[in-house]
Amino acid sequence: MGFILKAISFCSGWLAVLIEGLCLMAGLYVLCDLAEEFASYAGKTLKVSLYTICILHLLLMIDGSLPFMNILFGIVAHVAFVPLLQTFPYFEPISLKSFGALGVTLLNHFLWCRYFVGKNNDTSYYDHSYQVDVRREMMSSTRSIVGFFLLFIWMVPMGFFVSMTDLDDALPGGAGMGAQFESKRRKGFFKGLVDFVMRRDPQQQQQQQQRNNSVYY
Repeated sequence: MGFILKAISFCSGWLAVLIEGLCLMAGLYVLCDLAEEFASYAGKTLKVSLYTICILHLLLMIDGSLPFMNILFGIVAHVAFVPLLQTFPYFEPISLKSFGALGVTLLNHFLWCRYFVGKNNDTSYYDHSYQVDVRREMMSSTRSIVGFFLLFIWMVPMGFFVSMTDLDDALPGGAGMGAQFESKRRKGFFKGLVDFVMRRDPQQQQQQQQRNNSVYY
């Protein structure tokens, strides 16, 4: 009986993770739609969020409950997104600015993962002895770690990812002419990636939307 219960719990747990992942993807897709419709507001929101997260990093630095170098690099990782605001919502995927922001974000994620889940038995890794207690307290709650990662590591990069548009799609030579240019020009990078994976054609989507509108009206 114990084996059956463990097997059911294991399968149910992974099913819940799958459902949560699908809900997250659907939510990001909706946010991408909103960012396309209200690009100026999206840019202002990202700018305010970026500066707010940097201020929160400074408060953590003053508090001293987390390693100084991790917090300092977290600030650097967010400042790396400032150049992308100059051309928002358009960006060049193959550029130093894009690769730089992506690189420091991944390294920032790695450093915080190493801090929270790494086997750092040497107390010299911490700036102060009470940082060990803070780490243990946060490790006791998965929600605390996920919340920290969501706010201090993932929120700003994910916001840029779902709201940025490939610069090539904004050029007449990269998107064609007429209505085709307009529809492709306004498609975000994340939304275009999802549509490519799902094999969704923009013209078919527009026709489907017109059919849906004809049903309601």
